[in-house]
Amino acid sequence: MKLFLVRHGQSEKNVTNTLQGVGIEDPLTKLGTEQAAKVAKRLANINFDYAFSSDVTRARKTAETIVEMQEKLELVFDERLREVQVGIYSGKPIAEIQRVRETVNLPYGDFKPEGGESFNDARLRSTIFFNELSRNYFEKTLLAVSHGATIGCWLSYIMGDAIENWKKYSPYNASVTLLSCSEPGQFVIDEFNSTIHL
Repeated sequence: MKLFLVRHGQSEKNVTNTLQGVGIEDPLTKLGTEQAAKVAKRLANINFDYAFSSDVTRARKTAETIVEMQEKLELVFDERLREVQVGIYSGKPIAEIQRVRETVNLPYGDFKPEGGESFNDARLRSTIFFNELSRNYFEKTLLAVSHGATIGCWLSYIMGDAIENWKKYSPYNASVTLLSCSEPGQFVIDEFNSTIHL
């Protein structure tokens, strides 16, 4: 299996360093729209069998732009590709939740904001999703469009790294990460965070 994993294009809240989560609308910026078009052009000659995306606006728009350049490719939305849910901190500065996290006597991955989820929660749901893909579409070429923290949580897992190091694996907006799978659930990163098209 080949998996082309794409982070959405730049959104308005990316520019202001504001927590996005899921509960607020966060459209692509002009640059983000251009980035989506560029990654779509890069992937235009890939014969995808299936395409999956988070249903959140910034990811959905990026995925739809990519799929428009494909021939008869159906786009399936799945909530497990959504960004990490930050609950009551949605729409607030990133620094605010970081300050609270530092005062809570919990392992990094277990901190769960009110109305949200922990990084371990996000890692688990994304791992379940991608393992499911590897079982059901083992000999296929797939596209998945998701979000920075969610991608970082999953990639840190497959690299055997601690959850608190997820930022090392969080790719740039509209970048492409290519993974292969020799057997279900066994992923290898062949190319990480490629931005040659931008």
